[in-house]
Amino acid sequence: MIRTIEILSLLVTFVLASLWIHNPSGNYEPFTIISGIVFAAMEICRRKASNSTAPTVLPSPGEGGAGGNAKAGGGFATGGKGGGGGVPGGGSGGAGGNAEVSGYGRAIGGEGGEAGQADRGGRGGKNPLEAHGIPNQQLPDGRWLWEFGRGGDGGDPHHHSTSDQAQPGNDTDSPIR
Repeated sequence: MIRTIEILSLLVTFVLASLWIHNPSGNYEPFTIISGIVFAAMEICRRKASNSTAPTVLPSPGEGGAGGNAKAGGGFATGGKGGGGGVPGGGSGGAGGNAEVSGYGRAIGGEGGEAGQADRGGRGGKNPLEAHGIPNQQLPDGRWLWEFGRGGDGGDPHHHSTSDQAQPGNDTDSPIR
């Protein structure tokens, strides 16, 4: 509707302007100015309407981490679940832990750590035993079973440390005995 009024007012403006040019003694000046103002007003309305309906593009959230790889050579292996994504335009979650078995045995990779969130750092991934509902047990040396193989915490966007990188989880650097 706005476009139709705009086109008609533009045509009227051109007709009145040409009549005014060819017959300067005629009283076409006020009508030419009014139709020009109507055209300009309709153009402004049309542009505002087209700008208000333009889709807005939101940044996509950070990607989740890749799941862990699993290899089995006769036993059972399950790769860990990837960590959750971060805030839009932010970092990715950590990769899930890999699991590898050669011979008869069982291995489960831990979950990857979550990426840093808008209001806090990312939460570390679960130990594979915790993720599968196996109860936590205290080991003879005083450490707990769930301390091993979990994903590290994601970096906190508000509290920068000496390193803005995610901190590694308590991996199996020291073996369970």
